[in-house]
Amino acid sequence: MGRRITAALGELPPDELERRIDDKQRAAMLRMTLASKVARRKARENVVVAEAAQAQLANLGDAS
Repeated sequence: MGRRITAALGELPPDELERRIDDKQRAAMLRMTLASKVARRKARENVVVAEAAQAQLANLGDAS
């Protein structure tokens, strides 16, 4: 795999290659962190919706 990376990027100095690899890894971690944050926010929103629906059902049951 290392040879394919070197061939795709041309002949880069080792420090530049390492910097680019680090940047890619950092970007991937940031994307995963953002996706996790978005998923937690959506889960909180869904809990609020579910609790409201549950309260409505409870109120309908009390009205009978």
